[in-house]
Amino acid sequence: MEKIIKIGTVTIGQSPRIDITSEIAPMLGEKFKLFEKGALDNLTAEYILENIAPKNNEDVLVSRMKDGTQVRIDKNKIIHLIQEKIHEFDEMEVDIIVLLCNEKFPEFEHKTLLFKPEEIGMSWLFIRDERSSHERSKQACTINKNHNF
Repeated sequence: MEKIIKIGTVTIGQSPRIDITSEIAPMLGEKFKLFEKGALDNLTAEYILENIAPKNNEDVLVSRMKDGTQVRIDKNKIIHLIQEKIHEFDEMEVDIIVLLCNEKFPEFEHKTLLFKPEEIGMSWLFIRDERSSHERSKQACTINKNHNF
């Protein structure tokens, strides 16, 4: 029986991010299984507005809540929340962790292989262009699907 490769995805917003993973998962095939976690999971919109939303001109990031609404967050206030999700995936013993954000972040502690788009040259996945996101994702997944883990 072939080993299933477990991929943990971390978003800066709330999971699930079906706008991203629904296009990637089918292309990965049966050899891969996706797990999702969001830095803002289990936080209410009110809590985020009071504690994580930018107050002035901090480093502003934009993501989504579980219900699809847009949320503005202060980059510096979510770094520790992203780190928590990475640690959770380390404990789950996934094979790969992928940060679903193209922003540059400081180094995170991790035991598992961590892909950060801004460091691995895959930032083109997050840029809208003439091709659909499905076409871009399919190309990236085809490249990665043939990698031996």
